[in-house]
Amino acid sequence: MGAGTRTTVTMKVLGATQVLTHLIREPEPGRVLEEVDAAGFSTTRFTVDPENGGREARVTIETTFTVRPGLLGVLQAWVTAAVLRRIYPLELARLDEYARSHP
Repeated sequence: MGAGTRTTVTMKVLGATQVLTHLIREPEPGRVLEEVDAAGFSTTRFTVDPENGGREARVTIETTFTVRPGLLGVLQAWVTAAVLRRIYPLELARLDEYARSHP
């Protein structure tokens, strides 16, 4: 619902179930939302830019995350990026579906 909201997500990654808690920030109200991982691992930013005179919008999702040093960190970054590349199109499709059903 905006800044101050807390979310909890349970997801299975590489066979392991993870529970992630996020705090929502709104650095640019009405335009930018950020999900900040309570453990300090990642921040995901959702940016909405109006197009076609405000009749449409472009949503950009980007995540920054902390990785371990060394080879394990390289593997962690690769796996995380691969997982996010699969999740983002699904999130954008859900946002599109919601926006079209709530004009």
